Amino acid sequence: MQFFNEELAEQGVTPETQPDLYQEQLKIFQNLPKIQKYYSTDFRLTVEEWANHTMQNVKRKFNMPELEKEVFRNKIINDRPYFHIDLCEGTVKPSVLRPENCAYLKSPH
Repeated sequence: MQFFNEELAEQGVTPETQPDLYQEQLKIFQNLPKIQKYYSTDFRLTVEEWANHTMQNVKRKFNMPELEKEVFRNKIINDRPYFHIDLCEGTVKPSVLRPENCAYLKSPH
């Protein structure tokens, strides 16, 4: 896109000076096959795909909407939801702890 703008600027065509011609050239540029291919690609890092897959598995395995409701309830009642995430054998198990059974240590500073 920067190359496109530089080329048109060299010819004296900018969105401010000739908006109609600029829009026409922009439409032609965006309809080029190479540009269409660039816009249609969906690039994702392997780490992102793994993280999304893991999150989908966790949502399916645990009742996440119910956990979210419980967290919201605790947030309203005492302003601090307490979580426990059990990491064992390569899996995680999230749970929400009852606030009356938890303590919060806060620094005086």
